[in-house]
Amino acid sequence: MTALREIDREAARVLPRLSTQGAFAKPIKNRRFGIFGSKSNLRHPQLICSGAIMTALLHRELVREAGSTDCPKLDAIEDVYVLSEIGRQFVRRLSAADMPHRSQHGIQGSRYIRSHDKAKRFHVVNLAETPLGWLRKRKGADGRALISETEFAAGEKLREDFTKAQMTPRVTSDWSAGPSTGGRKKGPSDQLCVQEAALAAKQRLFIALEKAGPGLSDILLQTCCYLNGLEQAERELGWPQRSGKVVLQIGLARLVEHYGLNGTRKLSR
Repeated sequence: MTALREIDREAARVLPRLSTQGAFAKPIKNRRFGIFGSKSNLRHPQLICSGAIMTALLHRELVREAGSTDCPKLDAIEDVYVLSEIGRQFVRRLSAADMPHRSQHGIQGSRYIRSHDKAKRFHVVNLAETPLGWLRKRKGADGRALISETEFAAGEKLREDFTKAQMTPRVTSDWSAGPSTGGRKKGPSDQLCVQEAALAAKQRLFIALEKAGPGLSDILLQTCCYLNGLEQAERELGWPQRSGKVVLQIGLARLVEHYGLNGTRKLSR
């Protein structure tokens, strides 16, 4: 099971429990999170998930930081999270009886997407599918997939470095070593390792985008890293409609060559 599918599966398991009135998530031992109800004993969580999963849910805006009014019985609400409005939409759509096929084939959620007139609108999206995943499953007029498995892998590799470089939306806590409560505190050497790993990933990302070149790097960032669909990417970049697909295909081909995924030697800088 891929990491993305694992996150989707955990979201479907954790978020419905967080949707109950007064429920919240807080750190427990071993860098994990416990899900508690409003009347729960804080020593016995109703559900447990990893800190990495909670980070992913926060990045997807399915959970949010708790405020004092969300958990009035807690002495401190640092590192405490509750279901967001987007998360509630997710749970409602997940359990909707009139959309059984969506629950089976994809996890439905909602996202605020900025349109061409700069207004934010609420759209239903499939949280289990990235833009590249969607293109990989669709076929063109010639019967071939819009992007190949190798091109998909190259795009995912770029996104992996983007995430490791900590260029995704920042969170208030450092999740690289999990929750600070109940476990070993992260020392200077741990912080240095995290920073070095992030710097190395950022360097790999910049080199790959530099090899792709102007224009191509823009569409790669939009689709692979920011997870915008082609239409949204075209609007963000001010490009004509239906121009993004061809440019993206060329950009992915450059990435395949750069990463050496087509059997050729990786390009030097």
